Amino acid sequence: MKSTIRRTGSPLMPPTAIADWTREAACRAEDVDLFFGPDHELPWQRDAREEKALAICRSCPVAATCLDAALDQGIWQWGVQGGMTADERTTERRRRLRRAGDARRADKPKPKAKPKPTVWVEAIGLQRRVQAASAAGRRIKTFSDMSGVSESFLSKLRAGRITRLREETAKKIRTAYPDVLAEITDVYPEPLAVAAAHGWPLPGAWGADIDDPSARPRETAAAA
Repeated sequence: MKSTIRRTGSPLMPPTAIADWTREAACRAEDVDLFFGPDHELPWQRDAREEKALAICRSCPVAATCLDAALDQGIWQWGVQGGMTADERTTERRRRLRRAGDARRADKPKPKAKPKPTVWVEAIGLQRRVQAASAAGRRIKTFSDMSGVSESFLSKLRAGRITRLREETAKKIRTAYPDVLAEITDVYPEPLAVAAAHGWPLPGAWGADIDDPSARPRETAAAA
C-alpha cells in the first residue's frame, strides 16, 4: 500500500511511520485511491474497488507485515491494508486482543492451594490393632510392609507411647490390619510371647467398637 497517505477523513500518515518493508510492497506503484477510496463512495463502488485492491494484496510478500503495522499504528479503521478491509481488520484486532488477554491470564501465576489442616485422631483403636496383630503372632515388620508405616512408629504405638497420630497414618494402619491378619503363614513366636507378657487380647476380642476408648475386650488372653 502507499504508506505516505490515508483517506476517509484521516490525516496524513507521519513520515516516521514509513518503514523499509514498504519498498517490497506489491502496491508501491499503485494509486493510493485504489486502497483508500474517495469520500462519499457508494457501497457497490467500494466493493469493486476493494476487490481489485485485495487482489494486489494477495500477491504481496509483506502483506502480513502491513497488517501488523496497520493494527499497531492505530490506522486499522481505514482502507484496504494487509490484505484485509477495514471491517475485516476490526475483527482481526478484536481476535488479537482476546488472544493477548488469554495469554496474560494463562501467564498469571495461579494462587497456591492452601495446605489442608492436619487432622489428628486418638491412637487407642490403632494401638489395639497392632497389639491384637501381635497376639495373633504377626510381626511388626509385616505390619510395616503392608501399611507403609515405619516399624519404629508401630512399635511405639503398640507400647502405648503414642497417644495421637495423623489421620492419614491412622488410615494406613486401619487398611492394612485385615490384610496383616490374613497372612496365616506369618505367625512367629516372638510377637506371641510379647503379647502374652502384656496380656494383649486377640483380634477376636474386638468388634466394631475397637476405636471406642471406653470399650473393653471380650477376652483378655493373648495367643499362647
